[in-house]
Amino acid sequence: MPTSISCSTRISSASTRTSYRARARASRRPTRTASSYFISHTHYIEVRRRWYNPNKWLRVLAGRLGETLGGRAPRSLTAFATLLAGRKHSASRVEWLAHLAGETGHQLGRQDQIVAALGFVAAAVRFRLEDAADLAWVPVDAVLRSRFLSGIFVTGPVLAVVLAIVHHDGRYGMVLNIQDPFCVGACTWGAIFGLRKYRKVKPPEPKPRRAKG
Repeated sequence: MPTSISCSTRISSASTRTSYRARARASRRPTRTASSYFISHTHYIEVRRRWYNPNKWLRVLAGRLGETLGGRAPRSLTAFATLLAGRKHSASRVEWLAHLAGETGHQLGRQDQIVAALGFVAAAVRFRLEDAADLAWVPVDAVLRSRFLSGIFVTGPVLAVVLAIVHHDGRYGMVLNIQDPFCVGACTWGAIFGLRKYRKVKPPEPKPRRAKG
């Protein structure tokens, strides 16, 4: 009888300690209410507006450049933008300088001129990227316009897959994996068709064969 009483006492004390620990954890755990969520979200918006404002950092950069380069900062940045844009866009220099000069009675301040010149540099970088993209599309357009090159682009991967299957598994493996060449051919032909639609490129129409007289 005393043994059973001691066992029940131990069980009850253990359960009491467990419940006490659970209540202690619950008391330490922060409760998220609607008001606290609204306050934290408002604080996040305020921090983002203060530190992640691109216009603010652009103004800070313009101020630093104005202190470093002095009064020649806008024209120096405009000259750098013209050099970066290249000969293809050299005519933009006249427009940029006219924008820096402003209209009569509406001249830009020095800091506003530096901000505008930084915009010219960003535009010059964009011009360069567009020119590089156009240059990269030249060989692709050549393949899309040519039926012969498009056929090589389609049949080349298919032949490579067929040779790989025959090399590893033999002719019997070719029978088992016959779907692989078809899938590769369908994907390459779909890529050719989609790029022609995207680039608005059409191959020349085949010449009609002359009838033998």
